[in-house]
Amino acid sequence: MCGILALIDADASQERKDLALERMWRRGPDQGGQWESPDGRVWLGHRRLSIVDLSDAGRQPMHSADGRLSLVFNGEIYNYPSLRVELEAKGYRFVSHCDTEVLLHGYREWGLGMLNRLQGMFAFVLLDQQEQKLLAARDHLGIKPLFYATMGQGMAFGSDLNALKALLPQSTTPEPMAVSYLVTLGFITEPHTIWREIKRLPPGHYMTMPLGGTPEIHAYWEPPRHIVEKVAYDPDEWASLFETVIREHLLADTPIGLFLSGGLDSTAVAACLHGLNAPLEALTIGFPGSKRDESSIAALTAEHLRLPHRIIPLDKPDPLDLIREVMHAVDEPMGASGPLSKFKICQAAQTAGYKVVFGGDGGDEVFCGYPRFWNLQEPLSPVKAAIRPLLRWAVERFGQSAALVNLAAKNYAGQNPLARHHWRMYPRFLPEEAQALLAPMGHRFTDADMLAPYYKHYEPTLPMQRAMQRIDLMTYCADGELARVDKVSMVHSLEWRVPMLDRRVVEFGMRQPYRVDIRERSKPVVRDYLQSRVPGEILAMKKQGFSIDNMDQLDWAQVKRLIDDG
Repeated sequence: MCGILALIDADASQERKDLALERMWRRGPDQGGQWESPDGRVWLGHRRLSIVDLSDAGRQPMHSADGRLSLVFNGEIYNYPSLRVELEAKGYRFVSHCDTEVLLHGYREWGLGMLNRLQGMFAFVLLDQQEQKLLAARDHLGIKPLFYATMGQGMAFGSDLNALKALLPQSTTPEPMAVSYLVTLGFITEPHTIWREIKRLPPGHYMTMPLGGTPEIHAYWEPPRHIVEKVAYDPDEWASLFETVIREHLLADTPIGLFLSGGLDSTAVAACLHGLNAPLEALTIGFPGSKRDESSIAALTAEHLRLPHRIIPLDKPDPLDLIREVMHAVDEPMGASGPLSKFKICQAAQTAGYKVVFGGDGGDEVFCGYPRFWNLQEPLSPVKAAIRPLLRWAVERFGQSAALVNLAAKNYAGQNPLARHHWRMYPRFLPEEAQALLAPMGHRFTDADMLAPYYKHYEPTLPMQRAMQRIDLMTYCADGELARVDKVSMVHSLEWRVPMLDRRVVEFGMRQPYRVDIRERSKPVVRDYLQSRVPGEILAMKKQGFSIDNMDQLDWAQVKRLIDDG
């Protein structure tokens, strides 16, 4: 796990390059490296967090033996051992035990076809000097970030916004569309970032760019658009797949921890690890005296599975102090309180000496754990759609009336399934309210703008439940939850692995037929797996979430002053 930077046909002083690498130090405190091509057209920079092959053989930028290919890579390729065997059988020679080297040989052998062979989380920039072109790619769900910016006729790439800003010749300015999504969705959707000058490569996409030419972005993966036409899934097939994925995720030359909550997903990961006899410690964050505290149920799981277990008590922190600490540590604003507690448990894991942890993230999106996936057949109203423009106009004109805003919200959510899904997920600001907030910038934010990220991933031929899952995976999960996890973990030099979002797990879960009992028995695939593996109390546990529960005590006037003071 690392941080990467690249300049292609773009100029930056050595001082700015060094500053950019310094700003990524926490993403890779173990090693740093930079390289410039002989013709001076390409510069690659890297910070390394050593996890697989701790020797200098894993140093980056990494080059092929003949000098044709050069690469900077961030992530883990979990199936690299099998890919290595396949490549060795074709005559390729390896000089390290790093998954990075598989990308160099794999690209030479399979070209762009390599992307569909990779199982893992990754972002990389690869230069092919023979073909005089660049390839930049990001994993299927965007577990690892990759940002880019245009610099004259060239490009800059990076894992971190603050690092990338150091390479740009101009100052960055806020992107109104990004702020609009932040206040209406709670996260910033691709391709936007908080800065107008910087974009993010979408998940499951790659960019090709001939040196001196025009970049092109293409998709290589998307969630399934069809379900399996059968009555029920095979529990043995799922157990075998899940154990394969977890076994591959154990790839590391450093100790691995497990973030264990009282929820089904991290419990399933723990049960699978137990079945594989994987030696690791479970870490649980505790909220003493809080209704959100799940440490006792996690302790029951750990005891049953005979896992070493550490409970890290998090006394109710001063919300403003914690916000200040997190705000100055990450590179982009986040519209949720969950990352605050995740920031603290990552801090504790780093203090305990861990570089790698497992989490249960993604199970709710893949296996329907959220209540917003229920009651999707309730009727929508064409009348509401017809009068929506009138009510929006009224809010724009008389927005201070709470009654009017509430009426407009009910109307907005009742007009179509995507608006309903948005309002169920994050009922904070209507599009017209976001527009009003940004009125000084002359910004327009229509309903079509608001729902554009949803329509991009909406597949109307799927059952409604699966269609909403597909949207959540590629928006809320990819742009929201995974971006937050990356930011709060990497600021502590910690690799957070998410096996529930392995491409094979996502494809398995999304192809399952619709279950009508989903409300009464949420995440049936996960529950069936756990039925004989953990005590019944775990399965009966009500989901608590991972947010600090005293956020209602926040003095928002103080928050505003904090923001104004920078």
